[in-house]
Amino acid sequence: MLIKKETEYAALSLIALTKKGNDDFHDVKMLAKEHQLSETLLAKAFQKLAVAGIVESKVGPGGGFRLMKSPKEISLWDIFEAIQMPN
Repeated sequence: MLIKKETEYAALSLIALTKKGNDDFHDVKMLAKEHQLSETLLAKAFQKLAVAGIVESKVGPGGGFRLMKSPKEISLWDIFEAIQMPN
């Protein structure tokens, strides 16, 4: 099975979130811009990660995404499964 770009973007962005800390929500638009990723594809990935319980989302001012789990609790398989496995 091939790894989709969406999965790659999700993994890269989750690594970036771990470096930023888990107190604040981070905007997908800024994450995409900082790492030169497709904002549309990254937004879709983060929605799937939210459904899987890996990140939580907040709408509105100061909203965005943040990790719901400790980085040590998130495996590459978790990310792969959230993005690529059929529901």
